[in-house]
Amino acid sequence: MNFYLPANLKNVLQLAIESEELNEHMRLNSHMDKYYHVIHTLYIKRHTEKYNGLDSFHKLHSDILSELYGERYYKTILNTLIELGIIECDNYYVTTTKSKGYRLTDKYRTTKFEMVSPTDSQFIQKIKDFKHRSQDQKIKLNKRLYNRLQLDLSSLSIQTEKALEYCVAEVCNHYNISKPCYTSIIDAQNQISDLIENNELYLSEIEFLKKENEIAAKVQEYRTKKLTGFNFLKFKSYLINITLIAEGDINFTIDSKTNRVYSFFTSFPSKLRQFLLLNNHPLVFADIRNSQPFLFACMLISYYKQRHLALPDDVKHYIELCRSGKFYDYLMEQEGITQEHRKEWKAKFFEKVFFNKHSEKKVWQQEKAMQNQFPNVFKVILHLKETDYRTLARNLQRKEAQMFINIIAKAIYKDNLNVQILTCHDAIYTTHDHIDLVVHHIMKSYKDMYNIQPTIEKGCYEVEPEPADYQVADFSASHNTQPTRYTLEELDYINKALKELGIIEEELTEEIPIPF
Repeated sequence: MNFYLPANLKNVLQLAIESEELNEHMRLNSHMDKYYHVIHTLYIKRHTEKYNGLDSFHKLHSDILSELYGERYYKTILNTLIELGIIECDNYYVTTTKSKGYRLTDKYRTTKFEMVSPTDSQFIQKIKDFKHRSQDQKIKLNKRLYNRLQLDLSSLSIQTEKALEYCVAEVCNHYNISKPCYTSIIDAQNQISDLIENNELYLSEIEFLKKENEIAAKVQEYRTKKLTGFNFLKFKSYLINITLIAEGDINFTIDSKTNRVYSFFTSFPSKLRQFLLLNNHPLVFADIRNSQPFLFACMLISYYKQRHLALPDDVKHYIELCRSGKFYDYLMEQEGITQEHRKEWKAKFFEKVFFNKHSEKKVWQQEKAMQNQFPNVFKVILHLKETDYRTLARNLQRKEAQMFINIIAKAIYKDNLNVQILTCHDAIYTTHDHIDLVVHHIMKSYKDMYNIQPTIEKGCYEVEPEPADYQVADFSASHNTQPTRYTLEELDYINKALKELGIIEEELTEEIPIPF
């Protein structure tokens, strides 16, 4: 086991240790691994629990902290880290409901990481014992099934070198820089960081303008927001995920509210799944097209059946579109959503329609679309969110977990004990030999329960990317010796920035003017 820590952290802790007054008060020397573990936990959570945003606070339960670090010490550890400016707290908690949230301060959130080996063997054993005990408590209701899922999860491995090669190629492709030579994950991280920081990736051709700083700030801000699709933060996140799975760090938990299974696999970056192997075989997956709308279609069938009501025409239409996997395409086409905005619009649909607190004053575009195209469906949505807007989303997730874990997975294992599967919410991963069996049980389970079958998409991760390998000549050609090439969108923005600063008056055509 290793701790993943910000690379710029050691000096701060070392100074604190060397200060006799601080060290006596904070007990740094004798409990250093506990301090490291808090920082490690928050650092890892930032890259594996991103659903609330990269800068969100993460809950640390006092009962768990007390058990791991000792009732006498855990508050001292947290307060010390806050006092040293390493972590910060949201200071918000609700008794028996919400624990205080913590995160690393900005100085340590965004820096490179390093791996540190713990020295306190007793503390490490305590962490391992706690993990096993915690998992046993959560899976006791369906122990055999969850134990089998965990066993299959432990059969996952990663092609570390190929995954690392892919990550380096991705970031070098994006920045058009020469690929460095590396010998380890940490080495690759450091060299990529140096390349990004030290090479002139922005605006080399206008460095000598009198108002260089103002222009550079404006255009760099634009480029950072709009064009950094594969930035260093994502690169670092990829590396952390690769090392976690390479070390066999299996994090298997069950959400108490929804019964959803969460593991390192459910949060593993989709682009890196092509390098995962299940018992040394490439992954193949089956998932439901338009899965959340389809799941709600199943709820609609039960909703009207329980009330002995006939299905209105728009409800029938909605169910058929979800069954055929054409719901999103139809809805976006009817609402005139352009192709360039469809991915973003679709991504927000679940949040704005099923999970959002409805307000007559501010109706989201996705809500309006449902109201326009499927008025009776939208009425049921509002009715199910009447008491608590979170209820519907949780019920959807609960039904999804019930179907995929307790029904489909159980049926697959019962049919063939030799099948290995991985669940990822509304998808099941397996190997080529067993994908047809998985699809069969998904279709059969929905048919038996709701008398409706979804559209299944199958896919595999056998195609490996061809990493770019820029030569030195290509690198020098795009840095310093020649002007950078810009897209029309960039030129428009730069043109506007230069005009606002009073440097030019005419329209830009091909390149940034160079004053003599």
